[in-house]
Amino acid sequence: MPEHDSLTGDLDAVLFDLDGVLIDSEPLHEEAKRRVFDHFGIVVPETVYDRFKGRTDAEVLAYAAEHHADGRVSTQDLVERKREEFWRLLDGLAPIDGAEAFVEAAAARYRIGLCTSASRHTRELAFDPLGWEEHFEAFVTAEDVTSSKPDPEPYRLVAEKLGVAPERCLVVEDSLSGVRSARAAGCRVAALTTSMPEDALREAGAHAAAESFGELAERLGWEEASSAGA
Repeated sequence: MPEHDSLTGDLDAVLFDLDGVLIDSEPLHEEAKRRVFDHFGIVVPETVYDRFKGRTDAEVLAYAAEHHADGRVSTQDLVERKREEFWRLLDGLAPIDGAEAFVEAAAARYRIGLCTSASRHTRELAFDPLGWEEHFEAFVTAEDVTSSKPDPEPYRLVAEKLGVAPERCLVVEDSLSGVRSARAAGCRVAALTTSMPEDALREAGAHAAAESFGELAERLGWEEASSAGA
């Protein structure tokens, strides 16, 4: 069976993560954290960044507050400051190469949803300049769920909002927690290696992995998007 048949057979919807999938925001998250630590005079060793790669900001900031802040600031202080710094950095953010063509190709074939651990405000700041609202029928952000990725709740909820079964959804993810969330929800998962290596993403449960949207589009047989972001 061709790979695109196993990924798109009996498919009703394509669901996208935001950070690291549609927008190249990961460097901005790292810069925002570094600005927060500089602001509060917190020295965080590089080994901490390496240890928490692929984990949530809340986990990193909680660790920094507990082990490197000497009780001067709380985790919540760091989280709020980091959010503000990130919003400042978002201005003028461009989409990941090939994302626009891939989203348009997906929207021409299936229903489209977004499932992100980011806040609703972050989602709006990222989306407004891109003009992609018309393609997406459902959004799930941090405020919409009680349990975040890797819990299956976020992807189950966006599928429910679209009125489709999770088993008939293809998820495009880049993080281990996102892949695990989508798999636990029952979705098919194609991972982009923008943030994590392919072997780790497959071990987390990804059915397929690609280096770019162009490569993924080619494997899905979407010719109009296969040359973009290759």
